[in-house]
Amino acid sequence: AALGVHRRGRDWVAALFLSLAFQKFHLLLLLPVALLLHRRRALLFRFCCWIAFWGALNISLVGPTGVRNYIGVLNAGVVDRLFVRSWNLRSLMCHLGWDKPGYVIGAVLVVIWFVWLARRLEFESAFWAGVGLSLLLSWHSYKYDYTLAFTFFYLLWREPRVSLAAFLTLLVSLSLY
Repeated sequence: AALGVHRRGRDWVAALFLSLAFQKFHLLLLLPVALLLHRRRALLFRFCCWIAFWGALNISLVGPTGVRNYIGVLNAGVVDRLFVRSWNLRSLMCHLGWDKPGYVIGAVLVVIWFVWLARRLEFESAFWAGVGLSLLLSWHSYKYDYTLAFTFFYLLWREPRVSLAAFLTLLVSLSLY
């Protein structure tokens, strides 16, 4: 929806849709990078405005206690226990015995590769490559999260430069199972 509205020049609405998808921000980490690389500064600015609005609204609704509880959940390691079943780079590195150092090295390489790839692709292809590779970078992702990347996997047939990225995403994801 965000891309369709953006094509028509309605960046505030496009940014709204994008911000709603960003509620699962860990699955879309590379989208702001794609926006920056393709000089979509107006869309990125509006997107940041919406994120700030939603953040302020959420904090006002849950209050200080809710924020402390959320931070407590993060510090308790609940999310860390979820990643073993994830379909991502972190889980793969853990299964290989490389855990966090392997993840950090792999994540840096994925980001560098994405920047190199995204600069050579048209905007919408870079957008979807960002979605697909964000799933690999996420701290935890599951089978159903990969529905976000259907368009990315479609690019296997349309964009030869994306083929390797899509193939590696599938390989890492499916190798765990």
